[in-house]
Amino acid sequence: MNPLQDLKPGKLYNAGRQACRLLRKQAAEVSVRHKLLEIENSGAHCCALLALHVCRFDGVPSRNTSASFEEIRQITGIQARLASLIQLQQRIVEQLKEMLPHAGDDRLYSDLRYMLELHQKA
Repeated sequence: MNPLQDLKPGKLYNAGRQACRLLRKQAAEVSVRHKLLEIENSGAHCCALLALHVCRFDGVPSRNTSASFEEIRQITGIQARLASLIQLQQRIVEQLKEMLPHAGDDRLYSDLRYMLELHQKA
């Protein structure tokens, strides 16, 4: 059984990474651009971890994004886009919390816990 089959956090991570890339181009403040780059890099790391586990369970990792990226892209104004990115990050936290009890594998559980802690610090 593939514990990653029903929940697709990778799509949210991909959407978040693309949204960060888009927002970094618009951000005027260097500190905001740096924070967005940090979030983007963290998302890339988490995507890689999830892809490894998907492969371990004989799945095929996807580069698809959730509809969230298109939603963020359609929003005008950087403040509104940033607010939408924060909501996306919150959905990732919720999905990770949902996945933890169903991990069924020590390595997967450990990495999901790590990803959750990473997001809760940000």
